[in-house]
Amino acid sequence: MPNTYHAFDVISPFHAISSLSYCLYQSSANDSITLHIVPAMHGQYLLKECSFMTLSGVHVELVHQTKRSIGLGVFGSLLRRWMPKGSQNSENSVFLGHHTYFKPTVLKYLSKSTAPHIKTFAFEEGIGSYHTLTQEREVSLREGKRFYMVKFFLKRLLATKLFLDQRWGLLNSADNENVRYWHTLAVTELARNLYAEEGESSVPDGVLFFTSPLVCLGLLNNQENEELIIKIRTFLKHRGKMLYIKPHPLDQQVYEHLVEPGCVVNTQAPAEVHLIQHRYAAVAGVNSGALLTASMMFNVRAINFCSWLPRLAQQKLLLGPNLQTLFTQYTCDCEELYDDSW
Repeated sequence: MPNTYHAFDVISPFHAISSLSYCLYQSSANDSITLHIVPAMHGQYLLKECSFMTLSGVHVELVHQTKRSIGLGVFGSLLRRWMPKGSQNSENSVFLGHHTYFKPTVLKYLSKSTAPHIKTFAFEEGIGSYHTLTQEREVSLREGKRFYMVKFFLKRLLATKLFLDQRWGLLNSADNENVRYWHTLAVTELARNLYAEEGESSVPDGVLFFTSPLVCLGLLNNQENEELIIKIRTFLKHRGKMLYIKPHPLDQQVYEHLVEPGCVVNTQAPAEVHLIQHRYAAVAGVNSGALLTASMMFNVRAINFCSWLPRLAQQKLLLGPNLQTLFTQYTCDCEELYDDSW
């Protein structure tokens, strides 16, 4: 019988890519995948409801996340995860996924009469999946949320093998070609079905800068943000490159007056989809997860301009040791390019 896959609290396009890649990796023709989407800050949806069929014959839906009334049988089906393998029914499995950790409340998607064999997985939300305690505190402060230390450690417990059958991610499997393949396939399916109107192009002398909502988060004021963009534009111009800007979905700043006409990329497509359809000399950003995925998946040169931020902003965006290792391996600091002829 077909298996079904459900990923919950899918906010960003990268959530969709990461969760879809795992589901495609596990699925077969006639299986179904549902990505349950929720709004980001300020109630804004970054993904739209839709449905499509993959080239391998898997049905995919993106729907607004809703809860249902559940019965005790659902919890019993979850408990079967810890039974001896021989007592588990592997047919008609339901895969339940959430970013970073297993969230027990996702069981509320199941109906009262449903008691399948449940398997659990966690997908990446980006670099946020690897935040330290200090970073989580800082994120809560920036977003105006109260930080609960008990909740932080509970999430860490729910991210262990006790609750998860499998953890899945590009960043924690950077050298795994299989994981890269399925992420690229997920991006290709989204590009084909959700963003086909984007078209294709090549910009051999262009550098695509992924902005972050630094002003919205209180890390920079508007003037500091504009000065940063002008400095980067000048830096690239002296090296024969033109600056293109792809604003973050939550970035409310205006950039048209800071770059050449036509150099602001106004698209709903995520960075990974855009880079499948458009080729640039390099990409750039400020400690952005898109820099890592661009380098890992597409072998695009990725330039990090974090060292050009004011010191306080640098401190608030400080990476943990594991992430710092990845950024050192897959990106280059802008300071390294002064003597580089490109």
